[in-house]
Amino acid sequence: MARCYKQTDKEYKNYGGRGIEVCTEWREDKNAFFRWALANGWKPGLTIERVDVNGNYCPENCTFIPLSEQHNNKTDTLRITIDGVTRPAQEWCKIFGANKHTFQTRWNRGIRDPQKLFSVKSLRKQRPVSQYDKQGNLIADYASTWFAGKETGINYSTITNVCSKGTGTAGGYIWKYKGD
Repeated sequence: MARCYKQTDKEYKNYGGRGIEVCTEWREDKNAFFRWALANGWKPGLTIERVDVNGNYCPENCTFIPLSEQHNNKTDTLRITIDGVTRPAQEWCKIFGANKHTFQTRWNRGIRDPQKLFSVKSLRKQRPVSQYDKQGNLIADYASTWFAGKETGINYSTITNVCSKGTGTAGGYIWKYKGD
């Protein structure tokens, strides 16, 4: 409430100063907010997150996430799209094992090609992978084990390990590198 309505709050310029408000229901009845929070996944260790960083605090635009993920939804978060998937730059660094400072230096120098920007073996070694049911019927093809993991919820390193052995199962599916 303070950062949306109290002009002396140190965060006001980023919230109320940008027109961000708290919906009338929550503003007028804090118990309405508490009921909504409990019914919508709040638990200790989670913080409220606006799905649309430019939207208001209201049931349609709020959810709960760990504090460690809050940086992903800031107005100044750098987002990069690779193979049609957009993620915060810090998340790509983590995925590809790239040093954040090296990435930032390259970005500041104008490098935009992901291959050069991240320049790590794990990015260069990304290979397309296929998912099959246990009868051997193709379910889907993915650009990499990472994308397969994101789509299926199976740890991408598990898929990578299975594919590196030629073939095998993970998460109840058969996995192979395309072309193997």
